[in-house]
Amino acid sequence: MPPRQLLRLAKPQHKDAKIRGEAAWTLGKSGDALAVRPLIQALEDDDRNVRQWSVLALLKMGCFATQELIGLLKAGTNQCLQAAAALGQINDSSAVEPLSMALLTEQ
Repeated sequence: MPPRQLLRLAKPQHKDAKIRGEAAWTLGKSGDALAVRPLIQALEDDDRNVRQWSVLALLKMGCFATQELIGLLKAGTNQCLQAAAALGQINDSSAVEPLSMALLTEQ
């Protein structure tokens, strides 16, 4: 389980964006599936760097993050681009159809 302190630091309420980004990356490195939800939430951060670190952390999580990212993609949320970027890098065949559908919807 990821340490509670890391989970708190990754939340947008923490004032320092650098700390939020570092916490997101550390959560991703933990490899703990429980870190996926906070990382998905961090994709909504106001700071671009925090969002980028969150995507990289989700990539590090790999297949643990696939279903959550597909959910973002299907929901058409503001985080669709980040979700598509991460899914394109994760080597999980279950992401192929949702990514294809998202491309067709955009055209």
